[in-house]
Amino acid sequence: MEQVRGNAFRLNVPQYMNIYSVVNVGHLKLYEPYMLTKDEAGLDQVLPSLDDLAPNTMDEFKEDSILQKKVRATRRGETELWLIGFKVKKPNKAKWMEKSRVGESYPHLCIYGNKCFSIREV
Repeated sequence: MEQVRGNAFRLNVPQYMNIYSVVNVGHLKLYEPYMLTKDEAGLDQVLPSLDDLAPNTMDEFKEDSILQKKVRATRRGETELWLIGFKVKKPNKAKWMEKSRVGESYPHLCIYGNKCFSIREV
């Protein structure tokens, strides 16, 4: 946590939470949740930690992969774009690339080498 100015602080929050990281501490209230909850049998259970609630989609890719395709209209006509997930990178680092560039840079993702007529099953 770092102080930006006055009452404003920047928090170190995980990206998957999708929340703004700068807060005014003057607006904060103390929150103390009851950490035990009852299950069906009436036994106390501890609530899961924030790490337990983190989505598994933030795991790194094991290999390069095509995540999604879309077509965008431009002045040159329609351009097919592919969302590429890169090996040992997290999903939030995926990049949209033109289909022709995918064939040049990542031919292993295409069935027909540089032509990229279709997606290879990964």
